[in-house]
Amino acid sequence: MNVVALIVTYNRLDKLKTTIEATLALPFQYIVVVNNASTDDTQSYLDSFCDERIKVLHREVNSGGAGGFKYGARWITENLSSDWVLFYDDDAYPHTDFYDNLIRWQVQQGTVYCCKVLDTENNLCKMNMPWKKYPHGILENIAYLRQPEKFIPNGQSKENVSSVSFVGMLIDIKLLTSSIDYIYDDLFIYFDDVYFSYNLRLNAIPIIYVPELIIIHDVDTRTMPMSYWKLYYLVRNLILSRVLFPKKAPFSRIDILLRVLKYFLIGIKNPDPKKAIGGIIKGISDGVKGRRGQGI
Repeated sequence: MNVVALIVTYNRLDKLKTTIEATLALPFQYIVVVNNASTDDTQSYLDSFCDERIKVLHREVNSGGAGGFKYGARWITENLSSDWVLFYDDDAYPHTDFYDNLIRWQVQQGTVYCCKVLDTENNLCKMNMPWKKYPHGILENIAYLRQPEKFIPNGQSKENVSSVSFVGMLIDIKLLTSSIDYIYDDLFIYFDDVYFSYNLRLNAIPIIYVPELIIIHDVDTRTMPMSYWKLYYLVRNLILSRVLFPKKAPFSRIDILLRVLKYFLIGIKNPDPKKAIGGIIKGISDGVKGRRGQGI
């Protein structure tokens, strides 16, 4: 089974080194790294490799995770002959037994597989958990707080899910070729994988959560204030769902309102609440106006 690893990086050289080292230790057919115009020593580091498996794509502008993944995915489908593509960030990497479990697992073309993502303390990484079912409306959001197992996998068993994170998405190359346009690169960051998943669902393409396929995500597990630019993209791209899917949007107006209120509460707790709230307000404005790309 031939698998291409697709990694997008921007100015995180220390973590990228760990990711590349862990990826090289596994028998990937190719390792494609999209350097999103990093301003540190990422380019010289990547150019130092002689391993023919590593394919480096240097970009002149930072197009965010969404743009980087779409660019890399298109390059792979147009230039490489392989079977599967595994997506992940520059601060993530496959577990040492990933490939052994993948070989044992009988993956089928036409299906997208969602890996189990753990942090470095071996806990389920909440930001990369897929949804079995999105909570819609006030009652379901309350139900999610009380019984999250009804909406997200338990992390122990194979399940059909409704979404997949770009940290740990395994997709066959034929399906990727036909679905590349579902990666909305003009979102820059956040919700790109959510809307990719939603398009898959609209086209009746199954997404299966496989806990045996493990990705380690080296994220800070401490509770940290959310920066104003993250709040901006979360709010803007959430609202843009009504623009991207005018006939059948993934989120209702009530869903959007509830989530924006949550972001306001997060912004108020920020050490610089004025700046954080400013990012949210700009996100609302740009989302309503349909503005995309790098907005802040």
